[in-house]
Formats: sequence, structure tokens, C-alpha cells
Amino acid sequence: MLRLLSICLVVSVLTVGVAQGQVNNGAAMPGSWMVSGSASMAYNLPSSGETDSEDGSISISLYPRVLYFPFMPGLGLGIDGNLGWYSNAYKTTSIGIGPRAAYYFRLDNRRYPAACCLTPFVGPDGWWLPYVGASFLYLMESTKYGEYDPTTSNGWRFRVGLGVSPLIGTRGTMPVELGFQTGSLTTGSGEHQYTSKSSKIYLEVGFGAFLWKQE
Repeated sequence: MLRLLSICLVVSVLTVGVAQGQVNNGAAMPGSWMVSGSASMAYNLPSSGETDSEDGSISISLYPRVLYFPFMPGLGLGIDGNLGWYSNAYKTTSIGIGPRAAYYFRLDNRRYPAACCLTPFVGPDGWWLPYVGASFLYLMESTKYGEYDPTTSNGWRFRVGLGVSPLIGTRGTMPVELGFQTGSLTTGSGEHQYTSKSSKIYLEVGFGAFLWKQE
């Protein structure tokens, strides 16, 4: 019985790979879309900071992304977003939205070698779709502390990165991106205004799908 199940599994994996090879792949081609995103949730351990809570805190972040490929193979234009929520002795809600441009290195009739860990999903000749992309977001943030009136902050964030977005099955994808991020956030006004700046190197993994009309 175990041998039969093993044979069926191997046949299924091979079938997925062959089927993908026969699909008219329209990913990152003119008229197609890519919808993706990533999310994170963290529980921060209690700390003794002046504005922190002895009970710890929770933070949740969502990073949606939509790209449309209008006229040139591989060139995607769209929108990046950022939704965040942090709860401690104070509560912070943040929203970010802005334009994004990315270029996917897709060469006609060329296949990229599949990694061993992805072979069961993408097949032996899966599409890798390496890319370079950049985005500029306008940030808005509101912080509420105790009974005090909420404070608002405004700023921006710029990101540029290199990544790979392999197809999983025929339309699914798991983009992995390594890049650099910098930004600025201004709080208050007049004499009470202050600006904080930050920069970091990031590694991001998401999930999504390429959408196109099958001919």
C-alpha cells in the first residue's frame, strides 16, 4: 500500500511539471496582472520603557501589492500599500500607499532551473521570473496615548530591491525580495515638530498570483 501511494505521489508531481510546461504562460506579459502581498504579526515581550506596558504588546502589518503590465513584456506598474497596527500603553495605526514600478526578466521561450525545494511545486522546468522593483509610499500615522489627544504623523518611504517570483503551479507565485529601504516621519507642528529618519536592509517573502486571460 505504501509503495502504491509513493508511486501515485511521484506520478502526480511529474504530471504537474508536464502540465505546467504545456501551459501558455502569460505571466508578466502585456495585459496581465500580479496581485500579491505579505503579512506579519508579532507579540512583543514586556519592557520597562517609559511609554511601554508591563503586559507586552501586539503588532500587525499588511503589505498588499498590485501590478499591471500594460504594453511591454516584463514591465509592471501599480501600487504598493502598507497597513499597520500597534498596541501597547499607546496605540498606533499607520497607512501607506504609493506608486510602484518593477521589471521582470522574462525572455521568450526560456526556462529557468527550478530549485530543489520548489521542484515538487513548479516542476523541473519552472519559471523563475527574477525582477528589480522600486516604490515610493506616502505615510500617515496616528498615535493615541492614554487620555491625551491623538498625535498625527506624515512622511514617506522609498524602497528598491532585487527579487525572484517563481510560478507555483500555473499562476501562483512566492516573491522573495532583498532590498534597501529609507524613510522619514514628521510629528507635531511648530516648535513641537520633530522628524525621525530611518534606513534598513530588508528580506521579504510574500504570496500572490499572476492573472491573465487564457487563450
